[in-house]
Amino acid sequence: MKRFMTLLLLFVLLLTWIPRSVHAAVNVGRTPVIFVPGIAGTELYNDNELVWLNTWRLVGSQIPILNLFQMSWLLPLRLAADGTAPYYSSSRIRTGDIMRRSLTNIYGELLAALKQDGYVEGQDLYLFPYDWRMDLTLTADRLGAEVDRVLARTRTDKVVLLSHSMGGLIARDYVVRGGAAKVEATISMATPWLGAPMAYRALAYGWDMGLKLPGTKWSALAPRDVKLLAQNYPSVYALAPSRQYFDLYPGGYLTRGGRALGYAGSVSKGLAPHNSALAGRGASYYDRLLDGSSHGVRQFVIAGRGRQTLVGITERRDWLGATHKTERMADGDEVVPALSADLGYGQDPARAERYLGDLEAVAYANEPHIFFTGAPAVQTTVRQWLRGLND
Repeated sequence: MKRFMTLLLLFVLLLTWIPRSVHAAVNVGRTPVIFVPGIAGTELYNDNELVWLNTWRLVGSQIPILNLFQMSWLLPLRLAADGTAPYYSSSRIRTGDIMRRSLTNIYGELLAALKQDGYVEGQDLYLFPYDWRMDLTLTADRLGAEVDRVLARTRTDKVVLLSHSMGGLIARDYVVRGGAAKVEATISMATPWLGAPMAYRALAYGWDMGLKLPGTKWSALAPRDVKLLAQNYPSVYALAPSRQYFDLYPGGYLTRGGRALGYAGSVSKGLAPHNSALAGRGASYYDRLLDGSSHGVRQFVIAGRGRQTLVGITERRDWLGATHKTERMADGDEVVPALSADLGYGQDPARAERYLGDLEAVAYANEPHIFFTGAPAVQTTVRQWLRGLND
């Protein structure tokens, strides 16, 4: 009897252990996909209160008398000058879901399109929400941990990293710093491979991030609010135009007193006055990413074009000392200049591959940056590429 009870106890313990080890894994018939959203593409909560993006509080944020009350709900998102600690000790920011609901349904349609092809969240489709304010390399480390978790769960050897905007830089960062062996392919959509002048504009003048009140052309987000928040965000400095941006846009992105400042001058005189430490850290970011190698990963790029996009700013001071700006526009997706999104591939494929290495395919779409992944043409291209990877 004693022996029987011992065997029974061992059997019960075995049943308890199996679900955590064997049954926790899922068998998938294709390479799992991890989706990496772009900047501002993940919900952020302060404890249990949704801060980014609480659409109800957006209404009226452009009206000065109302904005006295509106701004307070965004303040928990401020960071201290080190770009890591919260500005207010009371802030306890945590990540939520990617943006896919209500007025901020940025990614819902893309996920629905993938599910039409049989992808299932938690089986062969995984999401990577993250705190998009923070240092991109630290976020890439977190992505690495997520890749390992997905590989263990799916019993596969590699993943596909599907990304939008800044998410493409994070995926590339992970690949370059040792993750290539675990990545079958990267598919990037509207990624600012060489940076975007809109980052400087957000720091110096603010930006409404392209969010409009429903059915109107009115900004839903006050640019001055974004300006205040952006000052200590490492991600914003990392998105500023790179050294390589000046290869394709020789005039650079910042002109003062009739003189183009060049790359070093744009960093020291344009970015550094806002936060010198973060400006210096962001300056070398692209040098590491654009190393001219694919690292054995199949690379697919969708770039935006056909829309007027900020490529540079000319600033001058009047006799009273007030600053006036003129924005220089060229082709792009309203946020990322076309030559940054495709690395000049449309003009010279070989030049583009000197930055990223072999590119398996480059496609184009005439779509606005913020809702780029919601476009049927973009979704069709992504689905075709994923099918090809699994054939």
